[in-house]
Amino acid sequence: MSQSPGSRRPTLADVLSAIDRAELPPARRRDMRSAVKTIAKALGRDVADVPAETVQLRRRLKEVSAESIGISQGRFANARSLLLKAIGLIQPVTAGKQSIPLLEAWKQLMDKFNTRSSRLRLTTPARWLSEQGITPDQVTADDLYRFRDQLLNHSLRTNPEGTWTSLVRQWNQATREVPGFPAVQLAVESRRKEVTIPWSSFPKSLEADVKAWTDWLEGKDLLSDGPIRPVKASTAETRTYQIRYFASALVDAGIDPKSLHTLADLVDLQNFETGLRHLFKGKSNTRSSTLGNLGGAIIAVARHWVLPKHNDAASTDAILKRMRFLVSKVDNQTRGLTDKNHERLMQFEDPEQLFKLLHLPARLKSEVLSGKHPNAHALVLSDVAIAIELLTITGIRMSNLYSTLLDKNLRKYRNCYVLSYSQEEVKNSQRLQFTLPDDTCKLVDWYLKDVRPKRLKGSSDALFVGEDGVSPKSKNTLSLQIKVTIRKYTGLVVNPHLFRHIMAYAYLNENPGAYQVLRLIYGHKSVETTVNSYSGAETKSAQAHFDKVVQSLRAKSLKPNGRKRQW
Repeated sequence: MSQSPGSRRPTLADVLSAIDRAELPPARRRDMRSAVKTIAKALGRDVADVPAETVQLRRRLKEVSAESIGISQGRFANARSLLLKAIGLIQPVTAGKQSIPLLEAWKQLMDKFNTRSSRLRLTTPARWLSEQGITPDQVTADDLYRFRDQLLNHSLRTNPEGTWTSLVRQWNQATREVPGFPAVQLAVESRRKEVTIPWSSFPKSLEADVKAWTDWLEGKDLLSDGPIRPVKASTAETRTYQIRYFASALVDAGIDPKSLHTLADLVDLQNFETGLRHLFKGKSNTRSSTLGNLGGAIIAVARHWVLPKHNDAASTDAILKRMRFLVSKVDNQTRGLTDKNHERLMQFEDPEQLFKLLHLPARLKSEVLSGKHPNAHALVLSDVAIAIELLTITGIRMSNLYSTLLDKNLRKYRNCYVLSYSQEEVKNSQRLQFTLPDDTCKLVDWYLKDVRPKRLKGSSDALFVGEDGVSPKSKNTLSLQIKVTIRKYTGLVVNPHLFRHIMAYAYLNENPGAYQVLRLIYGHKSVETTVNSYSGAETKSAQAHFDKVVQSLRAKSLKPNGRKRQW
């Protein structure tokens, strides 16, 4: 096996060179070269700039769909397979199912399986073990864990962790059901890390105190001295989760859960610092807005619920000052878009990507009208088309979109539609109202007249109807369908909330500094909120305007005949 030159990391350019040097049939060489170039094109990079590292390639290819580069799913899968084989010319990889012959002992064992699916799942490790010269009577758990390492680190499988978990279950089942199968049991590893523990692990008094606190936040007792602005039920649920999350972190840090009787025990300065330190360490000592928000929620408990009952004003101020100081050390205090959202918006540096997203509703409608999709899938595509259109045009939050009701939120007015939400329905209690443009109205008209009735199985005023034909489609289901469909048809990684950022980014790049318009569209109470939320979104356009002014000033400094002045 040849090695790429030098000690630098090999790239796909080295893979192409290895293909040229290898003794391959002309057609095979051509196909492998084409596959390498196809993958580089899918990643938007030159072959010399793409490391030939399977783990990194696998992660990056997760963000790419066949449709986004204009090829079929089959061709894209074939390109991945050929790329892996090409990389195998310069470094070890986990070969595909048909690449390695089975030892006769493994072949006989595979023939004993009752179902083809079970046999196929275990063929891959059997081929790898055959390559190692390990027969069924010789295999050990260590051998299989070596195979797992190869699978995780030297393959281009989309989900190698899931593949391994499935293999473990199938292997363990085979040891019980297939005569002569190696009696090697493997541990089923859970990849899910529990971040909260149930309320039943704590004294009942803690959960009761949390319930009393969130009831106060919601202003449920109209005669009590409650908050000036009661929070919505969804916010109260978030605060409940944050408190349980923080209490669970204390337990994970070694605090006895039975010692946490009330919220006063959580905001105790020593416990508060212990919890923050433990969570900060869990994030590799990296500042995080998540920790900042969590710390702020616990400080609110201390300020409004616990400390006034037990401390004088001076003591309360001192404790709160210390708590805020601790939170400031773990909060990244980001203004404007987070680094993660900036990274997501980088997809739209290419105008072609924004074009794909803006025209996706019309494309999905065409897909539905083509008649090539089963009815159930066509209904999903129709739901997603309307959802994306409304998210794009209005920038409403997902909590409003999925709960939209006909004749309450979406009403026909003359020849078009008006979308509106009352103060009680909007997160920041600001009424929203949008008169939808003509193209959007035509799409909504088509959906309501030709599509939605096909899903109905009873009376429902929900815009998006669930599988039962009556209840509203759940928020999580609609969100997932939006993300999956966008990924499939454009290759873009977009969640529903990102639409607010995408359209703000696009608008501000066309109109740098025009925050007041965005404030009105997004329903922010003050333009300061808009500026804080989207500061920096128009940097590219602002830089272009700035450069234009500089070049203009340079041009003005030239002599009338265009010659430069003497220095």
